[in-house]
Amino acid sequence: MTNEEIFRKAIKAANQNGYPMLEESLNWKFFRSNPHRQEAIIRGLIFDHVFARALWGNKKIEFSGCEWCGYYDGPYKYICWEYHLQKMVLEKDPLKYIDDFLKKKEG
Repeated sequence: MTNEEIFRKAIKAANQNGYPMLEESLNWKFFRSNPHRQEAIIRGLIFDHVFARALWGNKKIEFSGCEWCGYYDGPYKYICWEYHLQKMVLEKDPLKYIDDFLKKKEG
């Protein structure tokens, strides 16, 4: 799946949760015309708090410790969109993180 396809899929998922931007409102010819511009547009949207809230939602989740090392200092409470935004910002390929999330969500 290309970055554009993942990006379109993410926009569609966020729209279903109330994000106000319609996929059709983007000028896709302009978007495709320059890879650097494309990267800037993608990052500008996927790291936006309003977009993240629509994509992942406001549900509260709780973790009991680090999934990698087992360190525990009490349960952590997160709001889904904040948790995923924090995880995604550390990813080398944030669109792949979104794609993996959307695939899991689809079942």
